[in-house]
Amino acid sequence: MKQGKKIQSSKRKIEKSLAASIPEEIREEQKILDILQKSFSGVFGSDEFELVLRNIKKAFYERDFNTVFTNSENLPVYSAAYAPRRALCYYNLLRQIPEISNLLCLKNKTIYCLGAGAGSELLGISSLINELVEQNSVKKENVNTSIVLQDYVDWNSVLIPLQETIMSEYNFSAGFVDFKHDLSNLLEIDAQIETGISKADLVTCMFVFNELFADKAKVMQFISLLTNKLQPGKLFLVTPTFSITIQYDPILLLILSYIKN
Repeated sequence: MKQGKKIQSSKRKIEKSLAASIPEEIREEQKILDILQKSFSGVFGSDEFELVLRNIKKAFYERDFNTVFTNSENLPVYSAAYAPRRALCYYNLLRQIPEISNLLCLKNKTIYCLGAGAGSELLGISSLINELVEQNSVKKENVNTSIVLQDYVDWNSVLIPLQETIMSEYNFSAGFVDFKHDLSNLLEIDAQIETGISKADLVTCMFVFNELFADKAKVMQFISLLTNKLQPGKLFLVTPTFSITIQYDPILLLILSYIKN
């Protein structure tokens, strides 16, 4: 019996030592994938997964975005297929920008994520918060982060289970990170979006250029919105359209601390 306990104790020490030797960003990346696997386990195992995914890809090829996102059956498959790479990308992008890490260490901040219904931004930001807490860069009582996910379709079937898994896996207590959903259309800007931007400490616009920049008038409307509603000293982060070849290079980012004269 004593020999068995010694073996188990030695095994735990070895596992702990091995875990400590893995770079922190690699551990966080694996955690991201584990969370997605738990959240979408039923989706990955569906008999219809490959068929639905093929239909989604066909619609993207034809630039028929509404077909993808207005069909509720597509949403879980879309998130399961595209969220892993994007969440990893967002996490690595965000952790390279000191201004964002500094913001996350402050109390009572709001992050407003445009076109973020699929949950990639939610997981990428939550992962960085978890990393900062584990590094003791921020005290848990100082986190108080509100993450607002804006999109024009209802993603609750995806976001609610993902949020629950994030809270559980990262051991986030109630009020530690507050998740909110903003059902509004970025291409038809209304008071809800204006309010979201005006109250945000950080606004993200991640890989939504295909939809937004298809119409020059919409681009000018969006720029006008930012000029009028983004508050002095707040942050705006925009990344280009997603590609499997994208590198985590700050040159590909535009981050602005908006200052009005």
